[in-house]
Amino acid sequence: MYVNFYNMKKAPFHITPDPEFLYLSPSHKEALGAIIYCIEKRKGFVSVFGEVGTGKTTIVRSYLAKSDRNRIKPIYLFNPSVTFAELLKTVFQELGVEPHNDSVYDMVRQLHTLLIKQYRQGRNIVLIIDEAQNMPVATFEQLRILSNLETPKAKLLQIILVGQPELAEKLAGKELRQLNQRLAIRATLLPLSAKESLDYVLFRLSKVTPSPRDIFTTGALKKIIKAAQGLPRMLNILCDNALIAGFGYKEKRITGSIVKQVIADFEGKGRTSFLTWKYASLFGAFLLSVTALHEMHAFLPSTQYSLGLIEQRPATSRLAQIETKALREQLLPAPEIDRSENVVEISSVPEKDHDNFVVSPHSPIEIKPGSITRTVKRGEYLSQICLDMYGFVNGQIIQAVKEKNPRIFDADLIFIGDTIFFPELLIAGRRQTDS
Repeated sequence: MYVNFYNMKKAPFHITPDPEFLYLSPSHKEALGAIIYCIEKRKGFVSVFGEVGTGKTTIVRSYLAKSDRNRIKPIYLFNPSVTFAELLKTVFQELGVEPHNDSVYDMVRQLHTLLIKQYRQGRNIVLIIDEAQNMPVATFEQLRILSNLETPKAKLLQIILVGQPELAEKLAGKELRQLNQRLAIRATLLPLSAKESLDYVLFRLSKVTPSPRDIFTTGALKKIIKAAQGLPRMLNILCDNALIAGFGYKEKRITGSIVKQVIADFEGKGRTSFLTWKYASLFGAFLLSVTALHEMHAFLPSTQYSLGLIEQRPATSRLAQIETKALREQLLPAPEIDRSENVVEISSVPEKDHDNFVVSPHSPIEIKPGSITRTVKRGEYLSQICLDMYGFVNGQIIQAVKEKNPRIFDADLIFIGDTIFFPELLIAGRRQTDS
């Protein structure tokens, strides 16, 4: 979506583990080193602990992506909620061998023979158990049986336990103390510092663009780093969403205002705080200007009510919120437009003399077969466009436009670049006021 707009080779902030974008902080280097050492030296068990989103899976996959598959045979267990018998069957399946029977004892003996054969051929079998904190205690307890499969000099099966801090607590329990003692190496991934978080973002951007510092402003990066709290996954999510929003606004650089909105949306706070922060002074100045310039009365609902241009509605009506619609809809991301359609660009709309064009909002309105197209521009909103097109607006007008454009399910939600069909109306009781 935004890759071409920002002149990138590819999207830099996918949340799926991608070894190409591996950033090694000190704790990540330690974890990667532990995995390499344990496997190369055939030490048996190694554990990698870390909070959600710290990059545990990325570390493991980065090692596997660079390992020699003629020497290393990885077996990845994504769902650890299995019995020990099911785990053994998974190992056999990955090795392309059928177990002789369902007996755990026989399967362990058969696996021992198979691993010795692999060892003599110079191959190292690595069992990786992701989200290991979810493995049943009974299965964990029997894992130590696999650690007994060894030669006098080396373990025949290397086991990597990858999990959240709860895994360390589970292993420290009384039931698993024997397995815990067999862990040859332990590594813990820590959240990134503020400096490491900045380096992380710029590192990933440098993989896809020659100008990584031109994508985000300093203020935008500070807000992202503060909100992510050192978690690489959160950094990816916030940066990716900020780029999507920036593309929607056609902003070539991601600002702090855009990031603030993205964070508010992510936290479920909506856009109110963002609007207040960015546009409070602008909106106040707008109201003062409108009050001072009486000729702009058509843009104020209260004045329109007094002139009879808009039907009086409860305060909760969307039509009664015209003064905030303009600001809110300016912030809505512009969707991609199918340029294959004939979009009619209207650079201007004939001005109407609103002082000499007064129609009762209760006058009967007849909808004619024809229609006029209008392309939405930045800053426009449906009530304003209807006022420009017809000289007045009320609920009946809005409903007629929505029926002509079924995709408009909410009068507040129209998008920049969208083409709207406005029906031709025949209004009973139309009259010209005295000049």
